[in-house]
Amino acid sequence: GLKANEYDAQFFDKHRCRSCGGARLNARTRSAMLAGCSIVDLVLMELSDLRVWLQALSGPVAEALLPQLNRSLGALCDVGLGYLNLSRAIGTLSGGESQRLKIARQLGSSLTELIYILDEPTRGLHPCDALKLVAILRQLRDKGNSVFVVEHDLEIMRLADYLIDIGPGAGKAGGRIVGQGSPEVVQGMSSPTAHY
Repeated sequence: GLKANEYDAQFFDKHRCRSCGGARLNARTRSAMLAGCSIVDLVLMELSDLRVWLQALSGPVAEALLPQLNRSLGALCDVGLGYLNLSRAIGTLSGGESQRLKIARQLGSSLTELIYILDEPTRGLHPCDALKLVAILRQLRDKGNSVFVVEHDLEIMRLADYLIDIGPGAGKAGGRIVGQGSPEVVQGMSSPTAHY
């Protein structure tokens, strides 16, 4: 049988709107300009470029809006999503991108005593961006939350407060705790991970 989204897809055709050109905004909204740019121009900018562009704005409205926008865009860039734009559909994000987007959203939250469980959030990130992500995870921890990360990157594991090594192998050969403690303690044990 067909999956639900495959079943639904057979009843729809995708066409770009001739009126808006795929911008998904009405004519009045598309015609609004801010410092020489339309909203369509802004939502198509990479988030890192949009962040820079916003810095040039001034005036009372900008002063009221920019602090929150800068925090939000800064968090998105810090988790390695600066290459995205605001017109990107959520459904087109990879698992890692979705996970990092959720982390960025949580940074502005005042909730504490939460448990975050993340599956390889640094996968696909440049090492520099991975270190920024670790700093953000520490911010979440420092707000009184618990952050559990499934990770295989050696450098990221070395930055952990506490490691739990599960093995001794993968799949059916695993499932037991074979090492736990600080990275230095786990490194001194006899588990396969310690050897790496």
